[in-house]
Amino acid sequence: MTHNILRKSITATLFFVAFASAFAAKTYITHDKLSALYTIDGFQVIKTMNHQDLDMYLDSVKYSGVKAIDMCALLNNYDENYYHDKALRNGNLVAPLTTNGSTFADAVQYDYWDNIIYVVRECWKRGIYVKITPLGPDVYKNVQPNKGMVRIYINLLCRLLKNEVNIVWRIDHSIMGPQAAELAEEMVGAIKVHNKKQLIVFE
Repeated sequence: MTHNILRKSITATLFFVAFASAFAAKTYITHDKLSALYTIDGFQVIKTMNHQDLDMYLDSVKYSGVKAIDMCALLNNYDENYYHDKALRNGNLVAPLTTNGSTFADAVQYDYWDNIIYVVRECWKRGIYVKITPLGPDVYKNVQPNKGMVRIYINLLCRLLKNEVNIVWRIDHSIMGPQAAELAEEMVGAIKVHNKKQLIVFE
């Protein structure tokens, strides 16, 4: 009797795990579903909030029915978050300022890029997708990055976000300048290598 109960319990557990895995595999958004989502502009806002304010903000927009939010990973080459963590070393696009570890309580470990991941994951806890623009217009205007610079940067960003199911990559040709086609090609190539299941939209 005990063995039968145990066997049934194990079977039920395995079934639940298989079901949960199958459900998780379906959480990546499709083009058709994306167009139907209520999306708001958080382009310059959500990654600059402290954790408490961000949580309150996301709870509020979730209550309002928001299912997707726009965000820019890097607005300019001297971008920093609420905690004064800078994104780049000396404003250099090919020298992202990353640290070992990601513990929030440790100011040395927790960096700008850890905070990006925190924002994305807090959005997903609330069922919110993140339409992420890799670089903001000021970067293209002030830095004028070439293909090599973009390749280094986008590969870092893709590796950081490769396991996040709620990412939609937003490639905006209108802000990229005269090298738009080449830079977009670099971005799309990196995304397809590291983030095969994540959606890409072009604007």
